[in-house]
Amino acid sequence: MRILVTNDDGYFAPGIAALANALIGAGHEVTIAAPSREQSGGGAGLGRVIDGHPIECKEFELAEIPGLARGIAIGAPPALIVKAVLGPCFGLKPDIVLSGINLGWNTGPTVIHSGTIGAAMTACVLGLKAAAISCGPGEDNFLETSATLGPSLAKLLYEWPEPVALNVNVPALPRHAVKGAVPTRIANGTLMDVGVVRDGENLRFSIDRFDPEDVAGSDASAVSAGNVSITAFSGGYAQCARADHHHAFANAMVECIQSL
Repeated sequence: MRILVTNDDGYFAPGIAALANALIGAGHEVTIAAPSREQSGGGAGLGRVIDGHPIECKEFELAEIPGLARGIAIGAPPALIVKAVLGPCFGLKPDIVLSGINLGWNTGPTVIHSGTIGAAMTACVLGLKAAAISCGPGEDNFLETSATLGPSLAKLLYEWPEPVALNVNVPALPRHAVKGAVPTRIANGTLMDVGVVRDGENLRFSIDRFDPEDVAGSDASAVSAGNVSITAFSGGYAQCARADHHHAFANAMVECIQSL
């Protein structure tokens, strides 16, 4: 399988290396096309769009990702990178797109700001099957748990009959402690949000964390309870995938988790 892997943290981030290595280890042909510097929080934005304006681009190799088919660093947000790679610029024809692994969950209303999700949504709009993968924040995020699920998620997407974008949040637990996978909706509240506060004459970002809402079926409550949360979209942020498709993905992921 030919897999395009991207993110919003940059091509040098630990999450993209963990995901790429897991996919390569499973025998897939992996191309990384990712931002040359961090592009978090841009959603599905394309950045500064000026007709004729140049976009920085370079090819790279990373010793920590042996077996990488191709590495491309682009000075742009991940949504624009997906558009570029799926167009005629590089001669690539990936079967699916995986975005992540993001260090920090993407749940609740703040999903509209996520560049990780924006890349997956862009791929879906362009006719591909895609998923955004996020793990917990901080040092105890159990990144490898998310990476281990990557090949199984790739297989599910490859076999799916139509374009779809999944938002997958993996609990900060060792692999054996993950309870299962559940289909979810976007929570009313979120686990993490970006605030803006005064700092003298300037402003500064504030990363705020919240307790999960105790509402069955939401992405935030599911991942906080130790489950892989799967929220499915088709074609746009406001258009959720059919309920039967949504549950089918979750059921298939449960089988994958149990087989690990």
